[in-house]
Amino acid sequence: MDRRSLLLGGSAALTTILCAPAVRAADRYYNHYVTGQAEQGLTATHVAKSGDTWDSLFGERVEVARFYNRQNLQLETGQLVLLPPEGITDFMSPSMAPFAAAWSDEWVFVLISPARYAWGLFRGSQLVRWGPAVCGSDWCADVGRSCLSPQGMFPITEIAGPDRRSGSYLIDQAAEGKGALMPYFMKITDYGVGLYSRNMRGRHETHGHIGLFEQDAMWLNALAQRGPGTLHVKVLDYTD
Repeated sequence: MDRRSLLLGGSAALTTILCAPAVRAADRYYNHYVTGQAEQGLTATHVAKSGDTWDSLFGERVEVARFYNRQNLQLETGQLVLLPPEGITDFMSPSMAPFAAAWSDEWVFVLISPARYAWGLFRGSQLVRWGPAVCGSDWCADVGRSCLSPQGMFPITEIAGPDRRSGSYLIDQAAEGKGALMPYFMKITDYGVGLYSRNMRGRHETHGHIGLFEQDAMWLNALAQRGPGTLHVKVLDYTD
């Protein structure tokens, strides 16, 4: 196998899901990752009822459930929810992790897998930490083009704190040019694509950026602040 090949595995419930289509207004609560898993019969599911919350459904396993569903937004009535396997109380459990092995190089890098809606930090072949991730949409109606995240290996070249805002996408044109919040932004391309903290619902819908759960973005941001070249980011193809 080529040195750059990646052995991706873990539980069968985390089999590769291809890039989902861009979100329409009619399916704003649609979780592409969850639907893909459910359609393949890979895991048990639950349809959220009125009043259901992450806490009421999963109790002490709420973080496991959020990771398993690639979603940190509240549940919506009628939404399909994946049920994590019984007995798993830690999202870093081997049966939860979507990555089985990586490159054999003895260095640290962040892997982004759009197909698995996940990121992982590796030291050589060891998975240190992982979490949910969402990437760019295949079509962004507001700019009239594809917004797929770039593939390749990139250094983190700029790091920002919790108050970072986008300079390209404004929340309100009349609001003194204020851009959308992009907390804990970490820039990886010359044209401004980066990783940041984002609310997500298991679907690729950014303008090319890579969205992470807040605690993950904070953790990686702190790690990257150790110095230039501390972290490199490898973004896989949407079908890998």
